[in-house]
Amino acid sequence: MAEAEAPRIHKAIDAARTLAELQGGPGLKLIQQSDRLDPDVRADLMKAYCERLKTLRPSGEPAPRLSKATGDAVDRILERALKNGPFDAEKAELADQAKRRNAALKWLGMDHGRRYRAEVVALDKYQIYHHDQRQVVERLTSLLLDLPAFVNDGQGLIFYGPCGTGKDHLLACMLYAAAGHGLTARWINGRELAGQFRDRIDTGRRDEDQFRELSQPQVLGISDPTPPVGDLGEWNTDNLYRLLDRRYSDQKSTWVSMNAANLEEADAKLSTPVYERFRHDAEILECFWPSFRERKRGRRPT
Repeated sequence: MAEAEAPRIHKAIDAARTLAELQGGPGLKLIQQSDRLDPDVRADLMKAYCERLKTLRPSGEPAPRLSKATGDAVDRILERALKNGPFDAEKAELADQAKRRNAALKWLGMDHGRRYRAEVVALDKYQIYHHDQRQVVERLTSLLLDLPAFVNDGQGLIFYGPCGTGKDHLLACMLYAAAGHGLTARWINGRELAGQFRDRIDTGRRDEDQFRELSQPQVLGISDPTPPVGDLGEWNTDNLYRLLDRRYSDQKSTWVSMNAANLEEADAKLSTPVYERFRHDAEILECFWPSFRERKRGRRPT
């Protein structure tokens, strides 16, 4: 219920109780116990009785009979209220959490596609074949214990290392875990992000719309923000910085995976201002183990 509407509804409750004393009628017990009803049902019920109240004469004489339309509305509201029973705050909160969780998982699944779908991506399903992986997985597992607080504090994650070490897989694990808590989470590939900004030049759409959309999620995961060949470029660097700075100012978590031999290379690829936005209050996870692709092919990594 909106704050501005609350005083009006409270007045309606008082008025309806006065009306109840004057003329009686169905649903009075529900009105008298209105604090036990779902707020929406209560508001509907009060509005209907207010319509009835308007027909009271100034002398305080009982009102005429309800019009058929108002009477039918009251009957429907009462039927809803009686069917739902007393308002259970805990049950309503659990239902709301489930709704938020399902919506977050749906959006994230659409972002990630089939390869990183929810049913195959989880830390307990991550294949460990090197001892350095175990340290990273154990650290991420410890973060899961209070992930909502980690996100609410706007903390970041940086996965960096050579190609083929499963950095995107680990990033996806954490994003799905966040969505599982009902936190809004989105994922985008760095090249796709650059392409979307570039396409806006041709369509005449505003960059602001894209910034606003990507600034809203509580967690944003960016995979490979730098191009596979060449540098990021001045225009792409500027757009990336504007996005990160907006999320940084709003204390929103931004998580990233990138190919880099060390943090100095990450800084050089992204530019210092962009890198510092990623790095502030971030957990930095080194992913230096043999490529799973080389291992899958049966080759010894060089």
